[in-house]
Amino acid sequence: MKKQCIIFVLKNHEEWLIKNIEKILKFRENFDLYFVTRVQSDHVDRLLKNHNLVNIPLSYDPGYYSALCAGFQFVQNLKYHTWIEFGECDLISLDEINKFNTINQDYNLEKSVIFGSRFTKFNKFKKNKKYILFSIGKKIYDPYTKFRIYNENAFEAMKYLFQFNMSPQNFLNLIYKKPNYIEVKIKSYKRRYDFKHFLKKIEIKFKLYIYALFVLPYIKRNGLNKY
Repeated sequence: MKKQCIIFVLKNHEEWLIKNIEKILKFRENFDLYFVTRVQSDHVDRLLKNHNLVNIPLSYDPGYYSALCAGFQFVQNLKYHTWIEFGECDLISLDEINKFNTINQDYNLEKSVIFGSRFTKFNKFKKNKKYILFSIGKKIYDPYTKFRIYNENAFEAMKYLFQFNMSPQNFLNLIYKKPNYIEVKIKSYKRRYDFKHFLKKIEIKFKLYIYALFVLPYIKRNGLNKY
């Protein structure tokens, strides 16, 4: 068993998997790999099986975060030092994983979470997320990206969030107390926006506001933020 693992969350990514299989196999030198397949075909299942890659198939599509939860539950008893979430197959190059991990090593695994960010403070036209700033007094420029590294403390906190059926978007209790996170600029492909994506973004923002206004104060009052 390696010291680190990557959890890939796939949905209709057969072509992506076929195109990138050789690059993915190279990751096995340094990582254990787990694939959560939300909607799969026989080709995906067969491809993963033929290359001895661990597949965590879901019988239906419960949504991204429930799929991620299934991946975390699958590995929760394995004592990895770091867990990498990679759910941006169409938007982020696999090459960013190695760069991401190098930054993580530079910090000696001290940061609970490293966020991959498509934006930075240097992007003049991308404003900081005000509801996060309001909640924790710190700036996070790209909270929606599904590309993160968690250390052991963060993983324990994530299990707490999953236990209470809370989305990983509600990571605020991980970071508001002290600067135990960093946000790293990553290269990304251009996102194609549509009306469905717009509605989803509004839904996520609404949930984050509710969390910031009601759930986070409860966590602070009751001392639940051990991590």
